[in-house]
Amino acid sequence: MSSSKWDDKHIAYLRAVVEQDVETVRAKEAVYHGAWKRHGGAGVFYQGLVRKWDRIVAMLEQHHMDVFAACEADGAEEGFLDQIDDLRCYLLLVKAEVMARRAQRDATEHEIMGVAGRPPGVPMPLPPPPPTPCPHGFQYAADCMTCTRDH
Repeated sequence: MSSSKWDDKHIAYLRAVVEQDVETVRAKEAVYHGAWKRHGGAGVFYQGLVRKWDRIVAMLEQHHMDVFAACEADGAEEGFLDQIDDLRCYLLLVKAEVMARRAQRDATEHEIMGVAGRPPGVPMPLPPPPPTPCPHGFQYAADCMTCTRDH
């Protein structure tokens, strides 16, 4: 179904889609215990994202790259929408992993640097000494040619 007029009926389904994805990810993580990231970032890319994307493209080619036609024709186990769901879940996992790593990094930096921005036990640096007064009428010796010539 093609329409030139924009509508936002799909927005009402976003929460349901995301909640279903979260439940799917939680259930699979309980079984597979993070296997999706066991081979590092490149493994996630090739074994998860690229593999799913390749399946999606192969299915789309049968429908002249029309996503909605592929969805309408879908009905098979491991069908087009299942591949879309799996890819979306992989992307959610990647985003959540990045957020968890950043939070851990930030917590570690905070722990190492302490509240004042320096490692615990390291004293505050001493302030610089006050400028030397000038006996020749200038406020500071650094401003006086006689004082700076003598040193």
